[in-house]
Amino acid sequence: MIPLTLADEPSWFDAGVRQKGRTHLATVEEQRTEPLQSKHFKAFWADYTREIYNIYNGVCAFTGLYIDFDEEIDNQKVSIDHFKPKVKHKDWAYEWANYRLCLKKINYNKGDSEEIIDPISIPEDFLYLNIDDGSVNLREFPGHEDWIEACRMTINTLRLNSKNLKRRRSQLIKAYRMGGDSDELKFRAPFLYSALKYQGIIQEESL
Repeated sequence: MIPLTLADEPSWFDAGVRQKGRTHLATVEEQRTEPLQSKHFKAFWADYTREIYNIYNGVCAFTGLYIDFDEEIDNQKVSIDHFKPKVKHKDWAYEWANYRLCLKKINYNKGDSEEIIDPISIPEDFLYLNIDDGSVNLREFPGHEDWIEACRMTINTLRLNSKNLKRRRSQLIKAYRMGGDSDELKFRAPFLYSALKYQGIIQEESL
């Protein structure tokens, strides 16, 4: 995970998602007789998954890895996460600033957790990549214990060190070290690119 810049709200969002969502939710609130649940939210955002995917260049906000939009393997599929869980924060269910492009498996792991770090607010270089096994680790930053604990919770909750993710990172690192292109790595795995650059494995080209 590396710091993510929230993209500007696209022109289609207000009419296509926000206004439809608010109208739908108002109707639900008038009619429901049970506690608010996920099923009460119509997924207008899903109609624009391809557009959101393109805006964020197909990169998962939490893993920093590229997602193949047409991938058929379930845990590699693209998903739209509500960073603030919609059931707990209904006013954020149809807000652009609350959407994060991510792997479907990561979205599932996150669930309704509110204890993980938002990639929009994570400090630079808090997470460290072990290039030997592809695992994500924490740096020590004295005086930032709250951030460190939140980062630890993020790694554990999202399972950022699952076998599959470590294998993918290791494969990409190996491919780069065998002559891969740094621009391609930056596109496919910006977290790995940032980590390898930090460790001096990727050198800045002199002008």
